[in-house]
Amino acid sequence: MAHAGDSDIESEPIPLDSEDPRYRGYLGRVSQMIKARWVSPCAQNENTRRCEYKSARLVLLFGIAKDGRVAKVQVQESPGYEIYDEYAANAVNSASPFPPVPPELMAQTRPESRGIRIVATFRYVLVEGRSYDPAGRSYDAAGGTYYHSRRAYFDQVRERVKVNLESPCVLHGVTCEHKATEVSLEFSVDKDGRVGLIVLRSPSPWPIYNEYSVRAVRLASPFPRILDEAGFSIRVTFKFATAGPPDLSVE
Repeated sequence: MAHAGDSDIESEPIPLDSEDPRYRGYLGRVSQMIKARWVSPCAQNENTRRCEYKSARLVLLFGIAKDGRVAKVQVQESPGYEIYDEYAANAVNSASPFPPVPPELMAQTRPESRGIRIVATFRYVLVEGRSYDPAGRSYDAAGGTYYHSRRAYFDQVRERVKVNLESPCVLHGVTCEHKATEVSLEFSVDKDGRVGLIVLRSPSPWPIYNEYSVRAVRLASPFPRILDEAGFSIRVTFKFATAGPPDLSVE
C-alpha cells in the first residue's frame, strides 16, 4: 500500500495553534503528542566548549496524511542552532502516527489531496538567569535544586553507559590496534528514561569507535525516569586510549 508523500498533499498550511473551532480539538491532540516527545537541547559554546541553553524560535512545516502518518518535515525558519532544528523535527517524526485526519479538516484541502499541511512554531525562552523548558516550567540556570538534581542524574547515566562501553581495535593486516581517540555525541532522554535521537557531534576518524560509543548508549537505555522534567539532552565524550579502559565525561 502506497503512503502519501509531501507532493500528494494539496492544502494551505494550517497553524498548529489555530483557534478555529472546526478543528481545534484535533490540532490540540497533535500538539500534545509532539510536546510529549519534545525535549530541550543545548548548543555548544565554541569558546568555552560548554553546552548552553539558548533562547530560540523555529518554524516547522510538515504534512499529515489521512491515516495520521507524517509525510515530510521541513525547517521553514531556523534559530541558527542546528541541534534545535534536529530536536524539533525529531519530536514531530517520533510522535507519528497521529490520529486520522477528521473529515472537517480534509474538507479544507483540494479534492485530490491525501492529507493536510501544518505549520508549527517552537519557542525556547531564557530570561533573567532562569531557563524555561518547552513545557513551561522554570529552573535556575546556575546552582540550586535544578543543577544538583540534574548533576546526580548525569552521574547515573555515566555509570550505566560506562558499564556497556568496550574498547574496540582497528584491523591492520593481521594485527588489531587500539587507538587513542575521542568521540563526542549528544542524545535525548525522554521522561521515561528512553533514549531518542543520537547525534555524533565530534566523531572519531575510525568509524568503529563511533559505532561502539553509540552502542554503549543504546545498551544502557532506558535510564531512570525523569521526575521533574519532560526530558533533556545529554552530551557525552568518550576517551579511548591505546592501553587501559576507556573513560567518558557527561554534561
